[in-house]
Amino acid sequence: MRRLYLMRHGETLYLGRQSADGSDLTPDGRRQIEAAAELFRAVPLDLVVSSPMRRAVGTATIVAASRGLEVERIPELRELTPNVSDGMLLAEVFSQVLRFFSSPTVTWDTPFVGGETFRELRARLQRFLANLLDRPGWTNALAVAHGGTNMGLFACVLGLSEGEIPRLEQDLGCINVIDFDDTGRALVRLANLSAHDPLKADLREPSFERLRRVLEARGEALAGLRWQGVERDPEV
Repeated sequence: MRRLYLMRHGETLYLGRQSADGSDLTPDGRRQIEAAAELFRAVPLDLVVSSPMRRAVGTATIVAASRGLEVERIPELRELTPNVSDGMLLAEVFSQVLRFFSSPTVTWDTPFVGGETFRELRARLQRFLANLLDRPGWTNALAVAHGGTNMGLFACVLGLSEGEIPRLEQDLGCINVIDFDDTGRALVRLANLSAHDPLKADLREPSFERLRRVLEARGEALAGLRWQGVERDPEV
């Protein structure tokens, strides 16, 4: 039996290289992940992989640091990829991101801000899982990704390819556990555990609402800023 611990990154302000410690996490986000790292002290991790996006790498590095493990960046674990024209106002980009994750009209074939669809996301994550399970030398692995990516991975392991996009909340900094038997058959053992708030006492809103409030708090800083293209900083 192999076990995949799947996390979502901690809270971020999407500052990229401008974040104080380089992790792209807020102070609350860092506390979320430090609480998770304490839980992982009892887990014999063999492998830590992450989306190449800075908020995910920052999250994975906090957990891996106490274990003496390196973080391996996996392009397939990126969040849904948008297709945004240079010069578009960042406020509008974030507005479209929020609409995608909150609208009941979004389907498997709805482009994410003009880019990748959930169906395309699932296909690349199926490749990630196949490559991971073909990889020798590990029993317990940690993968750190994103809200949309994690839902795509759940779609893979639950055998979903049509219908509604999974209604599975992925709170910031959450931990999921997925076991795989020798045939590769998956069993979801745990979903959306928040180490910093195990009973979700302070988590009553969808994570996209939390994101909305974070972005609103940055409204003045975002005013007038325009998209410059992820190719200039592919880890954002």
